[in-house]
Amino acid sequence: MRHIILTVIISTLFACNSSPRPNSNAVETSELTDTTSTEPEQPERIESPTELNPEIAVGFINSYVENANKMREAVEIREWVNSSELVTDNFKTELVNMINEAFEREPDYGLGFDPILDAQDYPEEGFLLSNYDSTLNIATVTGKQWTSFVLNIKLTNQNDRTLVDGCGVVNIPEEQRAER
Repeated sequence: MRHIILTVIISTLFACNSSPRPNSNAVETSELTDTTSTEPEQPERIESPTELNPEIAVGFINSYVENANKMREAVEIREWVNSSELVTDNFKTELVNMINEAFEREPDYGLGFDPILDAQDYPEEGFLLSNYDSTLNIATVTGKQWTSFVLNIKLTNQNDRTLVDGCGVVNIPEEQRAER
């Protein structure tokens, strides 16, 4: 008797699942298309080929700070910059040369400060954009909580992309650096 009841229940369930059901939009499911993609979405570009996007400067410096905050687990500065897609090759070369030359002169200390932040200490909570000078292509950022910490970041356009070409003491002439 149990087998008969079980067979009836299973048959009923299969019958219910196989019967056609109208959907709420009155569209056959075969007409629906899958709009999901396995490709990662790229953010919309908000810059034209001649305009620079100062938010790139903020993204760059906050990513740098995030790495620096990892302390002993942080990626070494030359390795981190060389892997960054937000900086020019010129920036990478200048930074690596600057650090290598400093370690040749002072093997124990190197530069003695962070050349990207132009300081030994920095706002660990990150930075906000405070100004953008489109004539000099310099974005000025200030610490989120340490608002007196100011940093200038030079931007450039390469292949229709905004990239960082200078920050701190790297590729920034002394007269364009943030005051300390």
